[in-house]
Amino acid sequence: MARGALAAYGADFYAWGRQVGAQAARILEKGDSSRTQLEEVALRKRVFNPKSAALLGIRMPAGFEPVSAP
Repeated sequence: MARGALAAYGADFYAWGRQVGAQAARILEKGDSSRTQLEEVALRKRVFNPKSAALLGIRMPAGFEPVSAP
């Protein structure tokens, strides 16, 4: 969104990292990764760039949260 995208839907990478970390901890506790199953990312978000929305005169629907480029 740093390049001006209006909206996106996808994984929350911070939450995804925590989820993978928890899975890794479970594997290390068991000492056996042979029964490990793949997990889909649990948290996905709808986000939008408020600057781009304002430039285009678009009001985003409920369920989208604003994010700003770092």
